[in-house]
Amino acid sequence: GTSWRTPTKNELEKLVRCTDRVYNGGMWFMNNRLGLFLKAAGMRPETGPGLEGTGSGTSGVYLTSTLGNRKNTCYALDFGTTYIVVTDTGAWNALQINGYSVRCVKGTKQ
Repeated sequence: GTSWRTPTKNELEKLVRCTDRVYNGGMWFMNNRLGLFLKAAGMRPETGPGLEGTGSGTSGVYLTSTLGNRKNTCYALDFGTTYIVVTDTGAWNALQINGYSVRCVKGTKQ
């Protein structure tokens, strides 16, 4: 359908403020009425451990549409059992060629 898109850095930074950091194979984000669960899907490096990837069940990286400061990087929501942050993937030399998760949103950018 129409109106589906990848969220921006700003939108995921707002989302981070809605978590109570409950971790159960992923991260819950809640406000007074609604909730969103992002699975700790791990990632698949460009080169590495085959189809299974790494970090499944313990960490998640969800890309944004906001480009990073280096070539082939972008901002992403990165979380694990003890942390959650929105950061430029270039900070950890992670390129967009790696296999990360994307959670599309519907509507106009905020």
